[in-house]
Amino acid sequence: MLDKTDIPSLKVGQVVSFGSQMPKFNTSTPGVGIGMNTEMVIDVKVKSGDQEYDFKQLPCAQSVADYGNAIVSDSREAMMSEVDNIKRKSEDELSRTEYNNNVLSACDDIFKTLNPSYAKDKERDEAIQNLNDRFDNLEKNMSKWFSNIERSLSKGGNSKS
Repeated sequence: MLDKTDIPSLKVGQVVSFGSQMPKFNTSTPGVGIGMNTEMVIDVKVKSGDQEYDFKQLPCAQSVADYGNAIVSDSREAMMSEVDNIKRKSEDELSRTEYNNNVLSACDDIFKTLNPSYAKDKERDEAIQNLNDRFDNLEKNMSKWFSNIERSLSKGGNSKS
């Protein structure tokens, strides 16, 4: 079972029990005869670690089933394919980061052109951020400076010869 909530995780388990196959009647599709739109499903109970999971109406004819926030499969290859799909989607999203940052920057520039008060607010926010950055840098330098003084004093740098 592949848990897809937040960060994906794999849970390997054993089938504890299963019901008999039963037909699941899907909603009718125009032009398809009655009974033609059914699939066989099964209820399965799986134990992984100390937890048991009930999967109701898993499709019998598929090697992998999407069950809400979980992917269920008895095939290593099918599970690897699902993990590869999730990984590929994340890689695609990451590759768009630079593009999205450029879009945000362009939109900010357009807002500045169209709305002078927005431009002033942005300018003020950037000035405050610059001051904060300078203050943080000054604080780090002073901390290093005091640390060096303390080290010098502890080594006897304050004794007279």
